[in-house]
Amino acid sequence: MSQVIILFVSLLLISTTTLLDSSSNASSKVIIKANETILSENRTFELGFFNINGEPRWYLGIWYASIPTPTYIWVANRQTPAKNLSAAAAVITAEGKLAVVASGREILWRTENAAAAGEARLLEEGNLVLLGGDGEVVWRSFDFPADTWLPGMNLSGSQSLTCWRSSTDPAPGKYFLRLKPPEYGEIELVFNGSQPYWSTGKWTGDAFSGVPEMTVPYIYRFHFSNPFTPAAVFGYTELAAEGGGRPPPTRFQVDFSGQLRQYTWSPQAENWNMFWSRPENQCKVYGLCGNLGFCNTKMLSACKCLANFEPIDGGEWGAGDFSGGCRHRGGGVCGSNDGFEEIGAVSFDGSITESFSGD
Repeated sequence: MSQVIILFVSLLLISTTTLLDSSSNASSKVIIKANETILSENRTFELGFFNINGEPRWYLGIWYASIPTPTYIWVANRQTPAKNLSAAAAVITAEGKLAVVASGREILWRTENAAAAGEARLLEEGNLVLLGGDGEVVWRSFDFPADTWLPGMNLSGSQSLTCWRSSTDPAPGKYFLRLKPPEYGEIELVFNGSQPYWSTGKWTGDAFSGVPEMTVPYIYRFHFSNPFTPAAVFGYTELAAEGGGRPPPTRFQVDFSGQLRQYTWSPQAENWNMFWSRPENQCKVYGLCGNLGFCNTKMLSACKCLANFEPIDGGEWGAGDFSGGCRHRGGGVCGSNDGFEEIGAVSFDGSITESFSGD
């Protein structure tokens, strides 16, 4: 599994401190810079630089241009944000790579397409593509997803969707979605690269065994080519609305909480309606509350620390990332005034039941 992750990251996020030399910079083609943006043909999606909560961290990303709620569906430089918007730019380098550059011509992120690109284009389905000299596609953002799965995007054995670290940090988090190796006949959610905690069940020919609602007529058409082989590819498309109109925006997202969620935009309410999520019980997400954390979905926040314990990282905890867990207040060990507290029936992540005979 670690080899798959390393390969995926090396293909998508080549984060370096390489500088463009003067000759390369002169022949680089600027796609956008600073607060410039590119719109898809029907103004559904927009490509540009964004930040979260006014922080001086700028990311090249794609978001819905057609709805008022900021919703980011792809991020390029997830781990290496630009610090200064006025100096940030997306360029096609002299070698034909798409790169995010900052002040001093520092390369923050770049693609690793084999064939050189000469043009970048944002398609109507939210796919950023690089085109070669003859107009052929040499790289697609759909092949290197972030946390969002859009209609028309496929999931293969070499790809995965990785959640944000928190609601305010698009860096890769601890939960990701993939086709389960080595059979590649089901989809699973995995914690920290090694611990699966939810699965769709195996493909039966028209649905996954653990997701029977897939057979109910809805707005999606699912397809699974070459299941149970390393060449397996699963995807979905959106059906046209009644009367042939455009269907509402819809997406699946691996949330930073560890759940896979399905959203559809409601133009009447002007918000995203979450129709489906798995695991349905958020406390079934592995490692959600970290060490010495306690999960209860009946609370306003799913995670809390036990009495006399506190979050290790209060900032991350406040942003919704509880995975750092809790520690004893003061950082010390239990003292003479500490005791046991009854918290009711609980279960433990990764627990194993052992039984012994009375002999």
